[in-house]
Amino acid sequence: MYIFGKFETFHRRLLKIIHIFDTITTYSVLQDSKMEGLEVMATKYQSIVATMKKKQYNFLDQRKTDFDQDYDEFCKQTNDLHQQLQIFMDITFEKITNTERALNMLKKFERLGIPNLGIADKYQVILQSYGHDIEMISKLYSKQKDDPPVARNLPPMAGKILWARQLFNRIQEPMNLFQQYSTVLQTAEAKPIIRNYNRVAKVLLEFEVIFHKGWLQQVELTKVGLQASLLVKAPETGEIFVNFDPEILTLIRETECMSRMGLEIPPFAIALQQKRSSYKQNFNRLQMMLAEYKRVKSKIQAPLHTLMTPHLAKVDDAIRPGLTFLTWTSLNIEKYLQNILDKLADLELLLERVNDLIEFRINAVLQEMSTVPLCSLPEDDPLTCEEFLHMTKDLCMKGAYALHLKSSLVEEAANELINTLLDVADDKLLNESRTKEMNEAADEEGKLDPLASSHTASQISAGLSSPLTRKKKKEMEMLEEEAQELLSYFNHRNVDALLKVTRNTLETIRKRILASSVFSFLDNGNDTKQKQSAQPIFKASIVLSIPNFAMMPALDEIQQTLNKAVDSIVSVMKGVGQWSKERLSKTKILERKMAALRSDRDSDSESETRETEVENIRDTASDTASLIVPSPVQNKNYYKSISENKEIIKLMSVLSTSINSTKRELITALAQFKCYHHIWQREKEETIENFMKENPLLSEFESQILYYRDLEVEINSEPEYICVGTIALYTADLKLALTTETKTWMTAFGRHCNKKYRTEMENIFIFVEEISKKLNRPVKDLDDIRIAMAALKEIREQQIPIDFQVGPIEESYAMLNKYELLVAKEEMEKVDTLRYTWEKLLVRANEVQNELVALQPKFRGELISTVGVFVADCDQFYLEYDKNGPMVTGLEPQEASDRLIMFQNRFDNLYRKYITYTGGEELFGLHVTQYPQLLEIKKQLNLLQKLYSLYNSVIDTVNGYYDILWSEVNIEKINNELLEFQNRCRKLPRALKEWQAFLDLKKTIDDFSECCPLLELMSNKAMMARHWKRITDLTNHNFDVENETFKLRNIMEAPLLKYKEEIEVLMMTGLIWA
Repeated sequence: MYIFGKFETFHRRLLKIIHIFDTITTYSVLQDSKMEGLEVMATKYQSIVATMKKKQYNFLDQRKTDFDQDYDEFCKQTNDLHQQLQIFMDITFEKITNTERALNMLKKFERLGIPNLGIADKYQVILQSYGHDIEMISKLYSKQKDDPPVARNLPPMAGKILWARQLFNRIQEPMNLFQQYSTVLQTAEAKPIIRNYNRVAKVLLEFEVIFHKGWLQQVELTKVGLQASLLVKAPETGEIFVNFDPEILTLIRETECMSRMGLEIPPFAIALQQKRSSYKQNFNRLQMMLAEYKRVKSKIQAPLHTLMTPHLAKVDDAIRPGLTFLTWTSLNIEKYLQNILDKLADLELLLERVNDLIEFRINAVLQEMSTVPLCSLPEDDPLTCEEFLHMTKDLCMKGAYALHLKSSLVEEAANELINTLLDVADDKLLNESRTKEMNEAADEEGKLDPLASSHTASQISAGLSSPLTRKKKKEMEMLEEEAQELLSYFNHRNVDALLKVTRNTLETIRKRILASSVFSFLDNGNDTKQKQSAQPIFKASIVLSIPNFAMMPALDEIQQTLNKAVDSIVSVMKGVGQWSKERLSKTKILERKMAALRSDRDSDSESETRETEVENIRDTASDTASLIVPSPVQNKNYYKSISENKEIIKLMSVLSTSINSTKRELITALAQFKCYHHIWQREKEETIENFMKENPLLSEFESQILYYRDLEVEINSEPEYICVGTIALYTADLKLALTTETKTWMTAFGRHCNKKYRTEMENIFIFVEEISKKLNRPVKDLDDIRIAMAALKEIREQQIPIDFQVGPIEESYAMLNKYELLVAKEEMEKVDTLRYTWEKLLVRANEVQNELVALQPKFRGELISTVGVFVADCDQFYLEYDKNGPMVTGLEPQEASDRLIMFQNRFDNLYRKYITYTGGEELFGLHVTQYPQLLEIKKQLNLLQKLYSLYNSVIDTVNGYYDILWSEVNIEKINNELLEFQNRCRKLPRALKEWQAFLDLKKTIDDFSECCPLLELMSNKAMMARHWKRITDLTNHNFDVENETFKLRNIMEAPLLKYKEEIEVLMMTGLIWA
């Protein structure tokens, strides 16, 4: 019993192991499946299997109870995996809305072979969804059957049939899959779905058959479109279109699509499809031909439409068959198209020639005419009035020649263009008229009697007056009128080009002036630096015209220069000849070209001579403004039409006042230099004299020089030029004048500074030289000692002042050299030795002082003895002076003067010894002896010297008057000299006014002064002999006036003062009556 129990246990263990193996085998397909989303479940499966494989016990040992627990866990995990797989399948089918895709996905789950997934239930769910799809397609068909959507690039019939087939395929494919699982279709739920399927499929097939039959009927109707003309013309606009039925192309496309869908195609459609490339090619070529016709026709410029009519008629004649009898089934379509293209090529060739002629020989030349330079405005540096006027006149001369030449070229080109168009048109009209006349003549010849058949065709045509010929002549006349209109049109364009070049030139000048004025206004308003964008035209200079500034040349001269330039620009039109009013034929054009060539050959030999003459004139002309080279003037020119144009008149009027309008700005520009007025307004000598009166220091001199140097720098920093409108006011001349003035001021201050310190330096050198002589003198006696001591004393007194002077003197010369003020080379050499010379003198003074100290004992005793002798000499002099001196009472002035001279000499010797001995006593430290009486005598002699010097001067002068001839007497001079003597006499000390010499002196001056008015009256030229006779009778003194040796002495000897009043009365009355 125990044995069987163990066997049962072992048997159950084996069943569990087998179940594990089967489960592992069943779910192992998850590892090999490629379905998206099964990766998680495959990983979980591998984890479950790996867990079981990791167990270490023996699975066959029924005694191990761990296996049972692991088995239960394995079963639980596999059940969870199975449920997860079912949930994944449900979620996947919920996301799929398409029946066919759902069936395919269900087939993938079915191939897994995992039981109990509910595959059959899913088939039922999909079948129900398929039933809904059939109902939806049925509704969609009912809704869109009248206007089904057609795929892109499909014709309508084939597109509708293809739409029905697509709906049919949407219900057919799932049905084919359901038929593989017949069990699904055998259920009760499937029968209504099958019936609905059959109904919808039948309707869709019937729709396809109906539309296919309708297409077959449409093919028959399309045959009519091939019998239409190739081209058709719109009656309203006259525009030509390709008359190709679009249904033909649609039919070809329908045929192609029907063939691909395997439907029946009729023979006509097959044939049409085979020729589809030919039809398309013809259609495209016709489209291209019409496009080419429009393109070529668009090249015809508006003025040429009328003259191009005959040429367009050729192309229209070639196109006309396509509008009348040629159809899409015609066999000569290619030849027809080639003929049109040939005509278009000829027309385009003609148009290219015409357009090239207009573009390059008319428009280009007219454009060049409108840009011919008649005036060149400076871009960098402005020009002087003469340069601007000369350059403008040169450009105008060249411009007149160039414009005349180009105008002639345009005239020739216009006539050549007209001749080209008319020649071709004339040939065409002539050929057509001849052809039609010959045809009419042939018809008439057929109707005449055979006997008259011998007449030639020319005779018949000459006898006919065909209306066609008259019509052609009328057309020719119309073309001739149009040709004249076209020539007038180009003539107007020529005048417009001339007007444009004149207007543009004047407008350029106006804009330049206006722009410059605007920039000048902005500069003044913002008070900023000159803007370089303002480009001036004229160059002028600011000059110093004391007491103001001035501009050279004046504003009026610049305005006149501009007016002359404007007149020259407008007068250019005098050199441009007018066109001929008649059209020039080819012969006339050729003759004009030959004449031009001959004149060019003749002028080549003269050109070098003319150029040489013009250059000589330019070189020898003193004023370029007066250089006027004669320009060629045409008899018939465009000057009047251009000069009377309103715009030209307006521009000339504006330019005639444009320069003068800047007068206010010019005054403002010149006013900014008023800050320099003081440079020349102040009187240099007076200013410097006042400056020197204040005894200025060196720093004050330097500050003045620095002021004017900084002023010079400021002047030089002024802008090179100032823009006032179109005028550039150059400041170079003004700067030169102002800097010259500042340098003059600097030189003046430097000269006075040099003079001051040169004087100080010379004084120092003189002082050093004098003191050096005194110090270098050998010391032999007390006088030498006195001189040396005086020199040493002067050195001590002057040492500090000179030390203070040497430095400024050296600095003054260094300053003058620094500021480049001229200084004599000798002075620079002397100032370099000044300090050395002064220091050398100080050294010599120390040496002399030491020498005097050594000689002091020897000369001390000698001094004491000589002082005693000097005192005795002084006492003797005092006695003699009191007894016989000039101040003794009762002496005549002349004798007193002589004694003064004698005693003055003796006093000078004593006084020199006095100086020597008192100096020696001070030197040796002795008591200084006093000499009060000697000093008193010194004072007296000084006063006497003043009195008797004046006395002698007056006596000598008065005696000199007596010796003057009466005819040479100058009373005014005598009065002035006597007045000066009176002033000197009054200035004498009060103590002298009681001396006899003073009284005699005063009486002499006063007496002569009283006689001067009488002498003045007597020297009058109105004095006659009777007047002298009466004076002689009055004074009892003979006046021999007629004698050549008659002198003033002869008059002064008479008692004039005694009879002064009588003489004055006599002279006054006598002179009045005279």
